[in-house]
Amino acid sequence: MNERHQKNTGWFEVDKEGLAKLLRRRGPAFILYELIQNAWDTRATRVRVELLAIPRTARAALRIEDDDPHGFQTLAHGYVLFAESAKKANPNQRGRFNLGEKLVLAACDSARLASTTGTLYFEASRTGALSRRETGEKLERGSVFEGVVRMTRAELDAAIAAVALLLPPIPTTINDVHLAAAQPLHTFDATLPTEIADGEGYLKKTARKTVIRVHEAREGTSYIYELGIPVVEIDFPWSVEVMQKIPLNADRDNVTPAYQKQLLALVINQMHEHLTAATAALPLVQNTLASGEIGNEAVNTILDKQYGEHRVVYDPSDKEANSNAFAHDYAVIPGGAFTKDQWAGIRRAEAAKPAGKMFPTPKTYGDGPIARVIPASEWTDGMAAVARYAQMLAVELLGHAVHIVMENELVQSYVANYGGRTLTFNVPRLGRDWFSLRDNQEAVDALVIHEFGHDFEANHLSEKYHRALSGLAAKMVQLALAKPEVFPGRLAATFQSAQTNDSTRNESCPT
Repeated sequence: MNERHQKNTGWFEVDKEGLAKLLRRRGPAFILYELIQNAWDTRATRVRVELLAIPRTARAALRIEDDDPHGFQTLAHGYVLFAESAKKANPNQRGRFNLGEKLVLAACDSARLASTTGTLYFEASRTGALSRRETGEKLERGSVFEGVVRMTRAELDAAIAAVALLLPPIPTTINDVHLAAAQPLHTFDATLPTEIADGEGYLKKTARKTVIRVHEAREGTSYIYELGIPVVEIDFPWSVEVMQKIPLNADRDNVTPAYQKQLLALVINQMHEHLTAATAALPLVQNTLASGEIGNEAVNTILDKQYGEHRVVYDPSDKEANSNAFAHDYAVIPGGAFTKDQWAGIRRAEAAKPAGKMFPTPKTYGDGPIARVIPASEWTDGMAAVARYAQMLAVELLGHAVHIVMENELVQSYVANYGGRTLTFNVPRLGRDWFSLRDNQEAVDALVIHEFGHDFEANHLSEKYHRALSGLAAKMVQLALAKPEVFPGRLAATFQSAQTNDSTRNESCPT
């Protein structure tokens, strides 16, 4: 039996073309970002980038140079995937997996990496065979990466525009144009999750104190940055730069929702006074209300900007209170305006009270037990007269009898209430002198009609209640004209006098 034996040089092989196709979905900017961040992670004091179109081809010439005095210490890291990287243990450096140059190489037709320890050439023959060779050519300082990159003119322009988003920690140029050194609007310290390699090189999640920088949005677009490199676009009032490693997904183009919410809540705590009505309503700003990191002042500012300082929460247990709040120019926040977790943050900050707490509707005796009622035997003559008068009006205006209660409840805010065909007068609130049909007839009539309106509708602000008051007032006039004797004292005399004068005028009028 013949056996064929083949010696393999490694466990894995990488198809360069297949990797290049996978990487194209990340866009052309990643090529520059990978190489620039590698240069920034060194001891370089400047970085120079060139990206120029090669005429009559869908190719571009790329060159990135830095002046790190030590250069590339291990030249093999230029082509060995996932080699151990010292950056993994340093949370203040961007690199993790030693992938940057290798990913860029997949997009190149040819490349050269020169440094203080030698030079690597990556070449392809006319037949497409790939080769790598190392020479002893050395630079005195720094490193240079050169490559011919497959890139259309539109992709080249997009890549250059993407580089303009960077927040360079050292002077950096692209095609001899200096990138603007962004000046943060605000800087503060906070503890955030990060990733650090342990003694065996395994990345471990931890939390440590770091610096957060808040920047103006670039041309209306904001990003979360990791040490000057934009990671993900956010619809937020400002860009946020974290000065340590951020926990990222495998493609390094996003953060977890929990991390984002925590980070942005910390920013809002610092910047809430600069929110506007429009920015306070942004979903990502609203989402910070659900974060345990959000402060009470920040919560109140968000609601101030969105609903104003005079606001209540819709109270399903006291619907009239909602109408009363609206009538007093309070914004009534509907229950569906926020999620359960956001409401928890609002309640924790006491940023909005239920309408029933701010504008409670007086409860009728049908809603609970009677408290401290004055027995009829202790009523004054004025109280008894008002009670009889109200009962008479009920029969005439409502068509049914009512029960009268005199209540001794100074702690209650109402002066009277009506419900269950019971009219209650709060004597301490009204004062005993109020119970005088001779001196206070108009006020008595006004209060009785107001309360009788609730025989038809409980809500003071409803159209039905207003129509009820108009109808009762019209009936009151007809009753006075038809039966002036039922009205006490001076009012009855007034009606009788008016009727006599009308009769006299009618008799004297010529036919």
